[in-house]
Amino acid sequence: MVFKLLQSKSGEGYVDVIIFIMSAMLVIALAVNVLPVFIAKHQLDYFADELCRTAEIAGRIASETTARERELKEQTGINPAITWTASFVPGTGRVQLNGKITVTLKHTVNIGLFGSFGSFLIELTARATGRSEVYFGGKKMKKFIVCLLCFYITFLSIINVFAIGEGNIDGGGGGMSHGTSEYYWNSGDDGVRVTVIRDSDNTAVSTPVDFTNRHPDNIQVDFGKVSKIQYRNGATLTPTTSTYLYNNPEQPLPRIVSSDGNVNIVAIKSYFTDEQIIRSIASITGFNYEQLIDGKYKLLLEPIAYFTFDGLKVAMTAHEAALYDQQIGGRLRSTMPSLTHKNLPLAMFLETSDLGFPAWDGPTTEKVSDDQIISSLGLGIVRFREADTPVVIGGSDFEYRVDTDVITAITVTAGSRITPDNPATVTFNINGSRYSVTDVVIPEGESQEVWVKWHTPGYPTTLTITASADRGTVSRSTITARVVDLNEKVPPNPTANDEKPDGYSIPAVPNMPQKTTASWGLWSCYWKANWVWEPHWVWVSDGDGGGHWVDNGEWVDRGDWEYTYTNYSASLTASMTVTPDAKVPTASGKTMKSGYGINLNVKTGLWSNALSSAITGAQNVLSYYPEFNYNTYLRLSDMITGGYSAEFELKPNEFSTYGRNGDIIAGAFIICCSNDEGEMISLTDEQSQGHPGQVFIHAGQQDYDVYKD
Repeated sequence: MVFKLLQSKSGEGYVDVIIFIMSAMLVIALAVNVLPVFIAKHQLDYFADELCRTAEIAGRIASETTARERELKEQTGINPAITWTASFVPGTGRVQLNGKITVTLKHTVNIGLFGSFGSFLIELTARATGRSEVYFGGKKMKKFIVCLLCFYITFLSIINVFAIGEGNIDGGGGGMSHGTSEYYWNSGDDGVRVTVIRDSDNTAVSTPVDFTNRHPDNIQVDFGKVSKIQYRNGATLTPTTSTYLYNNPEQPLPRIVSSDGNVNIVAIKSYFTDEQIIRSIASITGFNYEQLIDGKYKLLLEPIAYFTFDGLKVAMTAHEAALYDQQIGGRLRSTMPSLTHKNLPLAMFLETSDLGFPAWDGPTTEKVSDDQIISSLGLGIVRFREADTPVVIGGSDFEYRVDTDVITAITVTAGSRITPDNPATVTFNINGSRYSVTDVVIPEGESQEVWVKWHTPGYPTTLTITASADRGTVSRSTITARVVDLNEKVPPNPTANDEKPDGYSIPAVPNMPQKTTASWGLWSCYWKANWVWEPHWVWVSDGDGGGHWVDNGEWVDRGDWEYTYTNYSASLTASMTVTPDAKVPTASGKTMKSGYGINLNVKTGLWSNALSSAITGAQNVLSYYPEFNYNTYLRLSDMITGGYSAEFELKPNEFSTYGRNGDIIAGAFIICCSNDEGEMISLTDEQSQGHPGQVFIHAGQQDYDVYKD
């Protein structure tokens, strides 16, 4: 249109062109002046939150807030008017413990088009509120506190009704980086997901409940109410846009997710072991309080963060953030690493292993990987009885069985990304043989378990295994593996004169942790092409003083490597039957007289979508008996069918087990393969009625080329 007006011979055309150009310039000028207002508002909100947090930690409006104010002015480039409102201790700038602190910031922005001409001023306001975390007391108050503490300690020696349970929680974190309008988190936008877990089988027995001091009614996407233990047991990550449900506790939560690494673990432990809080949790989850604290249940705590990602307000636990990051190829870690891969997962972790989760002994102020979060971080546990004494195997890192397929693993962490252009090779030296795992690719800052499947010697020995990688760093370079024999401890020969011991009663079947499923994943890499035209202009002369330009450019691929995370899983089933031997003349169904033998058969089934190099079926079965309280004596079983549907039966024995009139009850251990935590063993319960048992399973994925020198 502009071109036609320029060709017009009339003056009207030139006037129209001038008006058109001026209008376009005004629109552009307006956009240039208005857009910075939104940026300034975000900076002002951040300024207010950080300044208020400083006042909370210091417990006063003084040098600390002044210094932080100066830092924030330099960082943001704005100089707002600041007003403080607080419950000050009279005559001071201090705010007593739990006293309210409010800071209000005002900043004027001019969106005028031409300086003072057409000036239009807008006043932006940001407000943040918090509470003092510092106690101030005078001499009289200190004496009173001392007397009060003496009384409190004396009272506790008589009866303890205020604190219930023991918190297995620790925490860490660090500083936060700056966000953008599409990716940001405000300090204090956090909470805790609480789930009641049955200790005997690590099963969630309540619907998880999210507690928060905020009112996150604007959550657009979350993943429902699923606990970390349910994800471990096979639950899938499923986004939902339904209304986000939460609970505001009557007694406010302590700060859960830190913005500066100062996690108050003492306050968190105290809160979640307070009797009134436990009673409230029991009521909200619909669980009987007396039943909850009887020692058979535990509380699983998971920190939650409410933040903006891709412009959407989302709610995630640390575990969900790691799973989601794997699904979207690491974009969460690349845009919000300080929150999702540092302060959120490190807000809570275990001091001691519990519920099948290990204690965390890694860094507490640095970014962590998805795999580390999924396996070990973003959880705390409240138990209501003494912790179980851990079983410690001394003298070795791993313990394997003779003549058995096993898996030895290490973790490789990539400081910088490892791509197919220069993949990593991991080498294991085991018992005189060298195994190489090639083509390992890992995104920057992530980790990958790399392992090798091998067969142990047919004799007991101790092996030193070495592992190394030409790219990245390995979690361990030397492993001591003890290969042990499985020795039967056959019960004594029963005789016709044996009598039932006085006072004998059938003991309870040992309560062992159960795990029948496993899930894991593997990083892979592919090239994502991005073809762009790269011009190369050349002047071509016509030999007569003239000529023309020719573009001799070419299409160039400016693509890059993209990572994907593939999920794998496996599940193991087992059933055991106990019947009188076919030659028992007194057998009636599953009842027989003492002095005779039994048949014990175990059937297993392994399902997995992984490669055979990553999994093994059940390989050994040990059975224990109630006459000896399920210890002292054990029997081994022969494998009659191998593979992923292995079957076992008792080895031949010239004696029958010590018996009695009545039902027969037995227990069997199913022994599977191993990972870097060692071999996994579990008890399978089987009563004479034939109820199916449960077993431990371990399976891993190795989708690399493996060769043996």
